[in-house]
Amino acid sequence: MVLRKVRVRRPAQPARRRGGGVPVPLLRELNLLRLACRDAPPRRLAGALLEWTEAVLPGAPCEVLIGDPQAGYLQVVGTRGFRAERGLGCRIPIGVGVTGAAARQARTVWVPDVGSDPRYIPGVPGARWELAVPLCVRRRVIGVIDLEGGQVRPPSLRQRRRLARLASVLAPAFARALPVTPLQPLRLQAVPGRTPAAPPSPEPVALRRLLVEHRLTVRLEPLATLDAERRLVGYEAQVLGPGGLLPTDGGDPPTAAAADLVRLEAALGAWRAGMGVLFCDIHAAALRRAGFLPAAAALARRLGVPSGGLVLDLKLTDAHGLSEAVRRTDRAPGALPLAIDHFGAGGGSQALVELRPAYVKLATALIRGVERDFGRRTYIESLCYFTRRTGAQAIALGVATSGEQAALRQCGVTLGQGMAIGPPLAPEGLA
Repeated sequence: MVLRKVRVRRPAQPARRRGGGVPVPLLRELNLLRLACRDAPPRRLAGALLEWTEAVLPGAPCEVLIGDPQAGYLQVVGTRGFRAERGLGCRIPIGVGVTGAAARQARTVWVPDVGSDPRYIPGVPGARWELAVPLCVRRRVIGVIDLEGGQVRPPSLRQRRRLARLASVLAPAFARALPVTPLQPLRLQAVPGRTPAAPPSPEPVALRRLLVEHRLTVRLEPLATLDAERRLVGYEAQVLGPGGLLPTDGGDPPTAAAADLVRLEAALGAWRAGMGVLFCDIHAAALRRAGFLPAAAALARRLGVPSGGLVLDLKLTDAHGLSEAVRRTDRAPGALPLAIDHFGAGGGSQALVELRPAYVKLATALIRGVERDFGRRTYIESLCYFTRRTGAQAIALGVATSGEQAALRQCGVTLGQGMAIGPPLAPEGLA
């Protein structure tokens, strides 16, 4: 009998192990739990949490936000890989974006494709997915852990559940430290070679800062009939930022859709029963965003606005975007009525024919001096003939004098807004 040597192969060891053979992600999780047991301040917990997510999902940008629901916002105390305007100390109102939705709903929000979610506010260049896990104690939201990724592989179901369990364990530690520990920005070094570089943005940087800081006010411009009674029909909501109108840019569909949803929520917050129809501006790029119209309709229903009470003003600032918006709306028509804003100031004929809006707002340039210009009156009369045949209503913008009001009424325009109708008012000034 011949005995042969049998080589026993040892099982392959994990590549990254430290501390007596303990895997790095598990070791960092144990250190994180140890800090939580010692009642570490939120900034130390956030730093350890960022290290743990980096070990589990290498290269995935992550931010940790802490706040109190009574204050109405969350503040970034730890960040890695996000844009500069979403940096340390940035405040995100509860309900804004995917992160704010997780805080409002007090549950994890997993978005495998941010291109199909109009709530998404771009925080990482080229992001494809986003995961927002709330830190809750007895249904009270203490904070949110937010992860985004483009080239990084999305987290598996097991990893998402593990992160949710870890958040439930860490939430009491954040809650214990929150009342006595100020929310100081957490200063961390960027991960070398893994922080994505931000490409040139088509819109001002101040736009995203306004989106997340939510420093907005609302003014309501009355809309009434042009007859002697001047019966009030509704209002147009003007959503203002700290330096005037919110400088949104329709060239970036994700940002335009998120901005328009934020402005809609601010405008609908000023709506009251008996106010009539409320008009609010949107961009053509927002209509190109999948799911924008259903999200806007759901927002109106949640805030108690009846059917037909909210009208979306389509801004004609991008001819290509308008063409795409028309095709998108034809495929998936929304329940909310649309209005063509500033018609006659350049373009808009395609939208008037194909989009079939419920309202057509005539630009101020057409209205000014209409009582003395036969050509303007003839053009407005033809537009009113078209709107009557298609079931739409014409609205004159910028009506400033009684002479303009009388001439427009003779042309067939029944509704108007401007200084001759009434100046914009704050919601508190309404009767």
